[in-house]
Amino acid sequence: MKIVLLQFVDPEEVRKPHLMVNLYNLTTNSWKQIDYGDIIQVEYDRASHYFQLFFNGACHWDLKHGGSDSMYTFLCFDVSTEVLRWLEYPPDIPMKYGWRSLFVVNGRLAVVWYANWEEVPRPIVIWVMKEYGVKESWFKHSVIEPFEDYFYPFLPWKNEWLLLDKAEGDKIDQLVSCSFHSNELKKYQIYGQGKTFRALFYKESLISLDQLIN
Repeated sequence: MKIVLLQFVDPEEVRKPHLMVNLYNLTTNSWKQIDYGDIIQVEYDRASHYFQLFFNGACHWDLKHGGSDSMYTFLCFDVSTEVLRWLEYPPDIPMKYGWRSLFVVNGRLAVVWYANWEEVPRPIVIWVMKEYGVKESWFKHSVIEPFEDYFYPFLPWKNEWLLLDKAEGDKIDQLVSCSFHSNELKKYQIYGQGKTFRALFYKESLISLDQLIN
């Protein structure tokens, strides 16, 4: 088992933000630091839980490439080989008018696009990468028709539904689900508040992290 800590370094004397990876190996009970220097330059304001995913043995982060041709893409770190690489989004995704989340749908890498708060109406579009790592294999999986209300995608559920946060501005948010193939909405008596509202998969494990905590 390994734990990956993503760290962004911006030395004052250099002013070139770059990536540093800290890798913990449970077998050896030790940390390993890998500094990729200026090879991987990024804008790090988007490296939050909304835009990260572990899939196919690699960590994925939605980031803005900080090179001369600045662009939104996502960075992959293969945990076993410790190799970094960029993967491109679908060419027809409207980057300027919405947000993105990385998911797994039917065992494949997927990206969910949803419109900005200011945009009305607000569709939700899902792309799936048929062949992992091949940008030409992106295809549009489904389009959930525009809503008047604003929804934040949480995660796919049973490959048929998308769990959503129905945002109510200053009011309490509500958990809802929407079918991939229709506009059928289901509301649940589960509520949360803004950015602290989350939905996660839970899977029991026999591995203890006590030694890390202590």
